[in-house]
Amino acid sequence: MHSSKLLRTLRILREDELQHLQLFLSSPYFLRGKQQREVLKLWTYLRPFYPQFTQQQLDREAVFTHCFPTEAYQRDRLDKLISVFLQKVYQFIHLHCTNQDTQQQEKLLNLSRFFRERNAYDLYEPILKKLKKAQQTQPEIKADYHRQFRGQQEHWQSRILEGKLIEATALNEMNRFLDIYYVLNRLEDVCFLLSENTFRRPIAVDSAVRFLEDIRVIYERYGLLEEPVIALYYLAFDMLKSIEATDDDAYWQLKQMLAERGEVLPLASLQDLHGLSRNFIIYRYNRGDKHLESELFALYQSHLAAGYLDFQGGLLPSTVKNIVTMGLRVNARAWVRQFLEDYKNRISGTRFPQDVYHFNLATFHFKNQAYDEALNLLADHYEDWFYKLAARRLELKIYYETDSELLDAKMDAFKLYVFRLPKSAILPYKRTRNNNFINLLRQLRNPKTRYQAARIEKLRQKINATKHLSDKDWLLEQLELMG
Repeated sequence: MHSSKLLRTLRILREDELQHLQLFLSSPYFLRGKQQREVLKLWTYLRPFYPQFTQQQLDREAVFTHCFPTEAYQRDRLDKLISVFLQKVYQFIHLHCTNQDTQQQEKLLNLSRFFRERNAYDLYEPILKKLKKAQQTQPEIKADYHRQFRGQQEHWQSRILEGKLIEATALNEMNRFLDIYYVLNRLEDVCFLLSENTFRRPIAVDSAVRFLEDIRVIYERYGLLEEPVIALYYLAFDMLKSIEATDDDAYWQLKQMLAERGEVLPLASLQDLHGLSRNFIIYRYNRGDKHLESELFALYQSHLAAGYLDFQGGLLPSTVKNIVTMGLRVNARAWVRQFLEDYKNRISGTRFPQDVYHFNLATFHFKNQAYDEALNLLADHYEDWFYKLAARRLELKIYYETDSELLDAKMDAFKLYVFRLPKSAILPYKRTRNNNFINLLRQLRNPKTRYQAARIEKLRQKINATKHLSDKDWLLEQLELMG
């Protein structure tokens, strides 16, 4: 039961949201009678085990006995109760767990339409005034152009009811909001596709890219590119298209414009655009553009402070690893150690946050040459390939630096492991990065390389010329130690 949808959903609710859930379940408006009593019994049993809900705590028969103390265990009966509870949690999320400012405008829109359709114009007008004021005084949601469009529609309806002419400016503004809403969604989707194609999995993007390039002239002609949110996403679009180029112009333009005009965007859009920028720099840095090292670490620090890295109240495992990796590369060891302590209980998006914390602490110990402490912290399993591969490489680096007899066997095992990875697991270039790492580590390990200046220089050139290569910096460091 510990891995059920119900418990996975309850895990990601915040403490304050659970308190509101209690009120929701207790209300006879949403639940009543026997069904309410049974759901509340299940809830009171589960509540003390939040947020872990481990298998040892939640034996199905024990849960059933608590909910139905006079009955013999029936799996179907418990499954039905769990299903009812889950649907009520979904209903609660729909009603409560959304942006409060968005809720306010949605409420006013729905009220205005309701009163207008019921011909209650004395009630309609005050609500319409509140709606207009809300749209003017809440800058954090100005980028929600579809809601702005609907608000203008209500204004248009009110003019008709009053028998007045609709101002041409109002009609133009209403249509402008709709145009912006449409192109913004196209831009967001295509930027997502470009990002997925680069960082995660191959996706056909050529047609979508050509479409946005073709209609850019039209949008520019009618002034839509003057809207900050459209201009920002077009810069992100240009940046992602040019990810294999040699210059970083689109990135720096996007960064500057975000600093100057980003305040008009909601947090979700800022997180999206800053995330695309960060991924661009990560890709360029991993490609070999080492001049971006300090820029990347500075991005992580500023985005962490601004909340742009937050996911479900914490940080994703990949984000934690990237921050630790970059912090250690710029030798900010004290900062990294403090970061790990500050966020060890705020790792989200995984069932095993402790393993993520331990891996990154192992990376920290490895950097300080505390090899035994690092090895002892590595787990036997991780949820995603990102960590699985990184942990195996870290193990190889430890065995190399300690000149362990196990290294050759571990290199063979890693080579086979990468070969057997399913195609769906990682992008081809990431598979190549790991294969290149093991191939070059073998050459580094070769006794003929040691103290042979010509062979060392040849290997250094080869490492520097390799486009896709994991742990390139570490390989070069080991080469330098050879003399």
